[in-house]
Amino acid sequence: MRGTTKTIRDAEAALVKMMSKSQGKGKGPGKKDGDRDRVVFDSRKPKTVSVYVATAFPEWQNVCVQAVGEAYVKDEDRVDDVKVREVLTQKGLIKDKRTMPFVQAFKVRMVYF
Repeated sequence: MRGTTKTIRDAEAALVKMMSKSQGKGKGPGKKDGDRDRVVFDSRKPKTVSVYVATAFPEWQNVCVQAVGEAYVKDEDRVDDVKVREVLTQKGLIKDKRTMPFVQAFKVRMVYF
């Protein structure tokens, strides 16, 4: 949640900076010459964010989580990457370009939580 909040605040700061630069030029963000309508952004007004939470992983992610679980070495408190690749190869997911980035991100989350 902290990362999401930081991303939102950084985007807001970038938008305020972009708008302050464009005011001197007479154009708003994304506007063409001759457009009079400007996007009005007031950083002091309250904002809302909707956060959607999934109750389950998609099937391919469940297989990746199971592979990490099978490859986890409890005594050494680490995940055996070779074993993860073997399990994903057996399941036919090793060629899916989404699996290894997901596994790497999942391992990072395991360390911090």
